[in-house]
Amino acid sequence: MTDQVHEFYKYVKEVALYVPELKGNLAGECANISNNFLPDAKQRFGSDVTIAIGWFELNERDFFKFSESDIPKVSGNKVKFNYHCWLQGSSSIIDLTIIETLRDMVDFDSSTIPSAMTCVGNSQMQQLGIKYHTILSGDNALFEFHERM
Repeated sequence: MTDQVHEFYKYVKEVALYVPELKGNLAGECANISNNFLPDAKQRFGSDVTIAIGWFELNERDFFKFSESDIPKVSGNKVKFNYHCWLQGSSSIIDLTIIETLRDMVDFDSSTIPSAMTCVGNSQMQQLGIKYHTILSGDNALFEFHERM
């Protein structure tokens, strides 16, 4: 499964090179990437793959933990919510954006992530000690979440 996740990451990264607003950069694009590549993920990993929204813990620190009272921020022509999303199956994690997002954060020590690591599947999740906390999941989770906020 780990090799499959890495191959999927390489495919997504290649496609993202041709999206003008991304220019190949997946950092901070968890919603766009998860939503747009969900059909591809279902084909590659199984029909049980869906979008998960929530937050995660790494190195005893919470990332993108939010509450219903969090107010979305407007940045340029984008509305930004404080959450993270990823793809997950019944027994798998497929997080294509988190490594680039963490490396892009000013207050994160990226030396804690092996330099060759590009995405997170089950084995990388265990290796790094990431604990995901799903708040909402489903194929329409992003739409439902944005409706609530």
